[in-house]
Amino acid sequence: AEVLRENRTVAISGGALTDDFEPLAVHIYRFRDEWRALPPVERLSSDGRKALSLVRDGRCNFAIVGRLKAEAAFRGPEDRTLAKFGRDAVRRGTAHLARMFGETTGQTPPVLDENDPKVKKYPLVIAVGRTRWSEKLGMNPRDLPPEGFEVRTFDRGVCIVGRDWTDGDYDIFCWRSARMSCNGSEFGCRDFAERQLGVRDYAPQEKDGLWSVRPKVANLTLGPVAYRDHPRFRMRDNAAYNWRLGVSTDIFCTEAPSPFAFAKAHPDRLGDLFYRDGEGTLWQSDTTYGQNYFDVTNPKLAETLIDDWKDFYARNGTGSYWGECWVPTSRNLFFGQVDAYRVLDNDRARPYIDPADPRNMSDVYTAFHVDLAKRAARAFPGKRLCLMAYMNFLKPPRLFDRMPDNVQMLVCCGSPLFVESPEYVKTLDETLKAWTEMTRFKPALYTYDAGFASDAVLVQTLRGYYEGAFLRSVAGRIDDEFIFPCHAPDTKRYSWSFYPSCLSLWNPETDTEAVLEEYFRLMFGEKAGARLNA
Repeated sequence: AEVLRENRTVAISGGALTDDFEPLAVHIYRFRDEWRALPPVERLSSDGRKALSLVRDGRCNFAIVGRLKAEAAFRGPEDRTLAKFGRDAVRRGTAHLARMFGETTGQTPPVLDENDPKVKKYPLVIAVGRTRWSEKLGMNPRDLPPEGFEVRTFDRGVCIVGRDWTDGDYDIFCWRSARMSCNGSEFGCRDFAERQLGVRDYAPQEKDGLWSVRPKVANLTLGPVAYRDHPRFRMRDNAAYNWRLGVSTDIFCTEAPSPFAFAKAHPDRLGDLFYRDGEGTLWQSDTTYGQNYFDVTNPKLAETLIDDWKDFYARNGTGSYWGECWVPTSRNLFFGQVDAYRVLDNDRARPYIDPADPRNMSDVYTAFHVDLAKRAARAFPGKRLCLMAYMNFLKPPRLFDRMPDNVQMLVCCGSPLFVESPEYVKTLDETLKAWTEMTRFKPALYTYDAGFASDAVLVQTLRGYYEGAFLRSVAGRIDDEFIFPCHAPDTKRYSWSFYPSCLSLWNPETDTEAVLEEYFRLMFGEKAGARLNA
C-alpha cells in the first residue's frame, strides 16, 4: 500500500498490513490489488490461525529450510545429479528466497537443511519442498500438475511445496535433455517473492537491475494464506528468459533432424534424402541451413528415418546425431521439414498437386506423413509421431480424410498480434477444426512474431498485449501439453511486450491491462506511468 504524502510504501500480505504509529499519528493509505498484475491463483482454505510476523523492523524472524542434503545426494539414471541441468528445485528456490529477502529487507535469512539443529533457534520457518511440516499438513506434491506448487501458512511458518523433477516419470532421454526441468518448488518460491515481497524482474537475464523492482520491506506480516498454481502449458519457450517459461514435457515437434547431421550420417544417400528440383539442383548444403530441403516425395526418406530411430533406441540414445536436447523419447517421435519455402515439382509430387492451387504442397506432405506414420506404428507401437503443418503445407489436404492414430500435428498458424483480425481468426478456426477432425490428438500450436527482422520493432513490441487474448480464443481446441511460442530474438528486449507474453503463457487468464499498468507505474513513476497507461 502507498502511504500518501510520506513517499513510502508498506507491504500487505494475506490481508494484513503492519506499520509504525507514534502517539496520535495518522497514516493515509492507498490500496491496490497487488496480485491483480500477476497470474490468478486458486485460493484455498487455510488452516493457519494466527498472523505471522516474518519481518519486523527490517529483521527476518525465520529460517528458510529444505531437504537440501537429500536433494544434493540424489542420483538419477547414469548417476546424474539434479543440479546438472538446474533441476535441484529446493536449492534454487531457497537460494532465490534468501536473495530476495536480502535485497528487500537488508537482511539475508539463513538457509538451513531440515535436519540442522540450528532450525530450532528460529521462531518461524519458510519450509520449501517436502519437509516434515508439509507432510504433517498433508501437502503431497504428486497431487499437483507438473511444475505446480502450493503455498500454505501454518502456526510455525509457511510451507511452499511444488511438483519437482523427482515427482515425475522422466525417462533417460528426458534426463539427458538440458532443456527440460520440472521445478515446482522453485516456482513456488519465486511466486511467493513476487506476491508477498512485491519483487519484479521485467527484463530477461537481468544484469544491472535497471528493469528490476525491489521494494523496501521493513515489516511483513502474513495472515492465513493458502493458494496453488501451475502453468497451463508444459512447453512454453525457454526458461532462461523468464522463470514462468519452461519445458517439462517430452512431447515436442520442430524442424528435425538437423540437415547437417542427417547428411553427415548418410553421405552416400544425399540424392535420395534431399530434394533435387527440375533444374537438377540438389538442395543440400553443409554450411547454409536454408539451402537444405528434405525430399518428402521419396519413400527412402521415411525408410531411413525409421532405420535411424531403430538404431537410436538400440543404442539407448547414445552416439546419435539427434544429440541430447530435442530427441525421440519413450513415447515421442517427431519430424519437421527444413525452415525454407520450396514448391516440389518432380514426378512423384505431381499426382498430389491441385492444378488450381499448384503452390499448395499439403497433399504432397500428407502422403509422406501417412507413409511415415504407418511405418512408425509398425516399428514403434504406442509412440506418438509429431509432424508439422507449416508454410505451403499448412492447410489440411484435399485427398486424405484421416491421419493414422499415432499422429499429432503442430499447426504453425500465425501471430497472436492478429487476434483482432476477423479474417485471421476465421482462417485459424477453420485450420484447427480441419486438423482436429483428421487426427486423434488435438493439434498443438506454433505461434510466431509477425516480423523477425531487427527493424520489425512495431509488431515485436505489440505482441505481448495480445498474447493472452489469443490463447483464450483457442482454449479447448489445442493441446494443453505444449505450445511453441516462437519469439524473434529482438522481441525479448522489449520488456513491456515480452513480460506480459510470459505471464500469459503461464496462464492465459492473466490481466494484461493490470500487468502493463503496474509495469509503467513501477518503471517510470506514478505520473509518467499514468500518462503511459492513458
